[in-house]
Amino acid sequence: MSQQDRLDELHVVELPLLAQLGAMGWQHVEGADEDAASGRKTCQLLGRTSFQQTLLRDRVQAALRRLNRDAEGADWLDDRRIEEAISQLERPTARDLIAINEELHSKLVNGVYVSGPAGERERLVRFIGFEPEDGNDFLAVNQFRVDPPGAVGDRGFIVPDILLFVNGIPLVVIEAKSPAVTDPLASAIDQLRRYANRRDPPSQEGAERLFWTNQLLIATCYYEARVGSLSARPDDFLPWRDPSPVSLKQVRGELRKAANAELVQQETLAAGLLRPAHLLDALRAFTVFMTTDEGLRIKAIPRYQQFRSVHLALERLRSGKTRRQDGLTDRRGGIIWHTQGSGKSLTMVFLIRKLRTIPALRRFKIVVVTDRTDLEDQLSNTAKLAGQVMRVATSAEAARAHLSRQEPDLVFVMIQKLQDRDHQDARDEIVFLVESEPAALTDGEQPSPRTLSAKLGERPAFPVLNPSEDVLILIDEAHRSHTSGLHQNLLDALPNAARIGLTGTPIEEKSKKKTREIFGAYIDRYLLRDAEADGAIVKILYQGRELKAMVRDSGTLDRLFNAYFAAESPALREAIKNRHATRAGVLNAAEPRQAKARDVLRHYIANILPNGFKAQLVASSRELAVHYVEALEAARDDLLNAIEGMAEMLEKLDPNALQATEPDADDELAFLAGAWPHRGLIKRQEFAAVISVEHNDLPHLKAWGEPSTTKQRIARFKKPLAQDPLAILVVKSKLLTGFDAKVEQAMYLDRAMSGTELLQAIARTNRTAGEAKRFGIVVDYYGVGKNLTDALALYDAEDREDLHAGIGRPPSLSPSQAGRWGRILSARASLSAQAHRSAIA
Repeated sequence: MSQQDRLDELHVVELPLLAQLGAMGWQHVEGADEDAASGRKTCQLLGRTSFQQTLLRDRVQAALRRLNRDAEGADWLDDRRIEEAISQLERPTARDLIAINEELHSKLVNGVYVSGPAGERERLVRFIGFEPEDGNDFLAVNQFRVDPPGAVGDRGFIVPDILLFVNGIPLVVIEAKSPAVTDPLASAIDQLRRYANRRDPPSQEGAERLFWTNQLLIATCYYEARVGSLSARPDDFLPWRDPSPVSLKQVRGELRKAANAELVQQETLAAGLLRPAHLLDALRAFTVFMTTDEGLRIKAIPRYQQFRSVHLALERLRSGKTRRQDGLTDRRGGIIWHTQGSGKSLTMVFLIRKLRTIPALRRFKIVVVTDRTDLEDQLSNTAKLAGQVMRVATSAEAARAHLSRQEPDLVFVMIQKLQDRDHQDARDEIVFLVESEPAALTDGEQPSPRTLSAKLGERPAFPVLNPSEDVLILIDEAHRSHTSGLHQNLLDALPNAARIGLTGTPIEEKSKKKTREIFGAYIDRYLLRDAEADGAIVKILYQGRELKAMVRDSGTLDRLFNAYFAAESPALREAIKNRHATRAGVLNAAEPRQAKARDVLRHYIANILPNGFKAQLVASSRELAVHYVEALEAARDDLLNAIEGMAEMLEKLDPNALQATEPDADDELAFLAGAWPHRGLIKRQEFAAVISVEHNDLPHLKAWGEPSTTKQRIARFKKPLAQDPLAILVVKSKLLTGFDAKVEQAMYLDRAMSGTELLQAIARTNRTAGEAKRFGIVVDYYGVGKNLTDALALYDAEDREDLHAGIGRPPSLSPSQAGRWGRILSARASLSAQAHRSAIA
């Protein structure tokens, strides 16, 4: 780094940030004194005895005394007990860094026990106070040197640009870079990971002890800034774009900026996340540790839309009118629309955790309502992170019992449990219509045998189970079931509850009025374009795809044959017929489902498998889902036979060189050359159906529906391809909503889908998963492209614009991506070329 870059880093980035921190209540000191005689830095200024020490013990001790007085306000902690408390931070029982961080995070939030005075039982002591009157010590230190265990003299040490200490405990590490250097944020993030020994491959190059209590890692070059947790990969570092719940007016005042001045990302992040009260809030209520699909333990910290929406929701819950006060309906709820893949489940967890920290709201009973078993499993697993008593209603009787009991617990219930009888079919749905709202049936359409239409007032009311106003209902995927009779049962059962609906899909324009009547106005919106701009999700690319194998009602084998080989000369077509003499051989090659399975597999192997990702295939029935598994297995075996048959040639071919030197090379040869290096993985590749089963299903369907085995398959699918070869799941309806698998990059559609279901399904591919996954891919074999257009038309102009921005087509890519996508989608059914070679052999 040049001297000018160092000056820019100091004057453009570091000093303005320190000034803003000072305006928000942080004290600033330099990290080290300079010895006048030697000119070397010393560690004495902050009371440290060595550069290896990361806790500012004097400040920790003072905070312990200040925060832990007895009922009479007397200081009961003596030096021995203070050392007993501090030792629990300095000598954790865990061994690896993330486990240590999790252990110490719990101690910072919940406190630790030390021996009580005069033989009393142990007492709880706190390191940090979370109430405004607690008087914490907020200290910002720049150029804070830390010596790793192997540092010798003035070599091998690290010097983070800014450290933020609360009561002498380091919670935030900030690395600043000049905006003039190349890729400053990537450089800053890499440096933070080096300091914490978190780079790949792992090596002992940093000072892990500094990060034992770390809450946030921040990279900034002033104009751009990103925040991540200790476990974050480089692409997990995201911007913080909103200072809420503090207003922009207040932030501009602190920065002494004009009333209409724009804030840069560093200023917004600092105002929204590093404000002392916000930082402690994030530490206490917005941080959880969880295990990923890959089996890794990670630390999840809030995104700005989660932080913002939780504060907005709880403010409305406190200030809104109850049904009794309003005289008509409850005004304490609303809708949180956060787009698919933006962390909606964690938003719910953070809301529950934050609510329990507010004395005026702790009394609330929280009821989480879902309408699908797979969502219930996902949300209940996630909500265990809320860390409180949780009850899952497994029957209608249990649902009534849990809901009737007024206590501050957490209840999970499927909306189907809100029926009069356990044995009532959960699929029998009554949709209640207002007088002016006719049933939405097209000409000639008949109501579903399991859907009944009625007018409000024509049904007996569901009994009141709990009349308390201290009930909060959280309804997941609120766009789906809120107009059903089952939802009306919920309103009857809990008539005075506040209701918050969460959805990842915008509300259809025709349903907005009804939705507002039930939930109230929007609480917060985080749109698809917001998530893409933040890097929280990837863009979805849609491609309609048609195979010549999709010949409908061909009538005869000759017509099928001619459809495939229409471009060939009559002589060659006769030679091909002679070569493939058996009727079954030609028919099997032309059978549409087998041809599609073959095309799906080859598209997957050429474009998804090399990056280590997986896919779903959506079939039009459960029966066809099972057949697709068999067809994919047959296509895999045929491909392996083809690879083995040309092994001698393929071993000598470089597919990249072939593409560069022979752009018109045979598609089949180019594909096989590309597949050759992956033949081992292709051989191990597995496919599975995930379907629901019914009592009277035939054995071949029941074989794919056993619940515990299905859960195992789903868990296997979520693992990286290198860890588990289950590559493609074939589904009919399951796993198309509320299913998160970062490893899924492609979805192959072969059934009719429309409306919200279509938009939700394709969003399964938009989760981020590192540098290799820059977009999700939806390949449409059925022809739902018009349905996609129609689905977008269901929303108002603003929502349509947002959705259009998130679903692209190949021409919208950059040139390099477009070229790669062109290669992805240029592969066609190559039976003609294969037959051509066979015929002339």
